[in-house]
Amino acid sequence: MRNPAGRSAIPAKKARPACLSSATAMAAFPKGHVEAGESEEETAMREVREETGAQVRVRPGYREVTTYSPAKGVTKDVVFFVAEITGGTLRAQPEEVRAVCLLPLEEAQRRLTYAADKELLEKAKNMILDEKNG
Repeated sequence: MRNPAGRSAIPAKKARPACLSSATAMAAFPKGHVEAGESEEETAMREVREETGAQVRVRPGYREVTTYSPAKGVTKDVVFFVAEITGGTLRAQPEEVRAVCLLPLEEAQRRLTYAADKELLEKAKNMILDEKNG
């Protein structure tokens, strides 16, 4: 983010992304701000753990940036990654998230709130399919 940077990971175990439903009934991917000394990947793994309870490992080959404006005069960049779930127990962070779910790709596409998230998911799916077929 330009004020400050946000990072996220799209967990990809069995090509099932994690979708979040926030307190406002929007479905989106985990994301958040960078803490001092963190790399983009470390931020993504921490945010996924905090918001979903899942431990993840960021996979190489996918790094996408989206830019949005949450308020007038504020522009933020969010960096997304594909990650594999390596442990943890799925649970929602009560302060920010109403529910956490792992969905088949098609259902995730339908439930995601933002067009930018749907585009990210499509790119991630293509990367995963290319790896399997390559």
